[in-house]
Amino acid sequence: MHASVLPFWLCNGVLFLAYVGYPLTAALIVGLRGGRKSRVRVLDCPLPSVAFVIPAFDEAMVIREKIRNTLSQDYPPELLHVIVVTDGSTDGTPGAVADFREVTHLHAPERRGKAHAMNRGAAACRSADVLVFSDANTLLRPSSMRRLVAPFADPTVGAVCGEKRVLEDGAEDLSGERVYWGYESLVKRLDASLHTVVGAVGELMALRSALWRPIPEDTLLDDLQVSLGVCLSGSRIEYAPEASATELPSRSLSEEWERKVRMSAGSCQALGRFASLLNPFRYGVLSIQFFFRKVMRWVLCPPALVLALPSSLLAFRSGSDPVSFYLSGLLAWSLFAAIAMGGWIFRRRPMGRLPILHLPFYFFFMHAAALWGMARYLRRGQSVNWRKAERHRSR
Repeated sequence: MHASVLPFWLCNGVLFLAYVGYPLTAALIVGLRGGRKSRVRVLDCPLPSVAFVIPAFDEAMVIREKIRNTLSQDYPPELLHVIVVTDGSTDGTPGAVADFREVTHLHAPERRGKAHAMNRGAAACRSADVLVFSDANTLLRPSSMRRLVAPFADPTVGAVCGEKRVLEDGAEDLSGERVYWGYESLVKRLDASLHTVVGAVGELMALRSALWRPIPEDTLLDDLQVSLGVCLSGSRIEYAPEASATELPSRSLSEEWERKVRMSAGSCQALGRFASLLNPFRYGVLSIQFFFRKVMRWVLCPPALVLALPSSLLAFRSGSDPVSFYLSGLLAWSLFAAIAMGGWIFRRRPMGRLPILHLPFYFFFMHAAALWGMARYLRRGQSVNWRKAERHRSR
């Protein structure tokens, strides 16, 4: 193989394996063995006591609705302890929470990040069997709590991941965000059936209190830190799509960009902390899942996508056989880039909302933000007190 075509194969191979190869292989394996037979989903088993922690920084516009939604869950009130942490909030959030006497309210004037708030909330109810964390801007279905804790009847389950659903709304159309999370939900189902979910979503996740370990306060991505810690302990993370948490999309592309950059920087930090999971001789299937679902997605795919078109051009110009194949690759990536550019140009017009334009644009957008997040992490430019993405409040 000529050296000039190697980047072409590397870039396309990484993208194919991460987004197509792994899901197809996982689906094949799960189908051949008929899924995980030992899974327990009994909803009428004895319910555990739950400490429901809501970190809320400047969430005055949504916190009342969030608390009402949590307290209205179809779950015995005596087993549900709601804790809201409002450290650093100055927009009236503490006053709003104080109106609910059923809720334990923790507040300090200094903002020290979400990890610190989660640690404070977890420490406030040490006697609970299960810890649940949920964002202030997400709402749950009435049955979500029962669905979320049901898999704990299986002693091999150490944590449970709910499903994130993005609703249709927003000043700029961000349908690509909804499609992305739909794809993620599908792959999480396969992850859980294959062995374990590798990364829970911060919008709704639960874990056994016995597995909780305080999060380092410089942590950038708390949900991945907690998830990988559970995996490292030898327990599985189950997926409960029936336990859904809905939220509105980011209000604008600039705010979605900031959110994706933060997620990428946090993923790089977590991958460094849990690099030992890459040892397949010790962790087996978990190691493979960790590599394909996290390392490839957050470290290898962003530069691979950026270099896909230049590497196709280089392979074609090298004249290596088969030339027609490299020409096809060059034309395909050129067309994809042109469509994505069209999605960017027409993003504020009805034409830009067509899936054929918007999805390629969002795909590029997401990977560009991830690449920038990697750079920000390497230069230590990401603060734990990140600027949150505002979301429309009308539902």
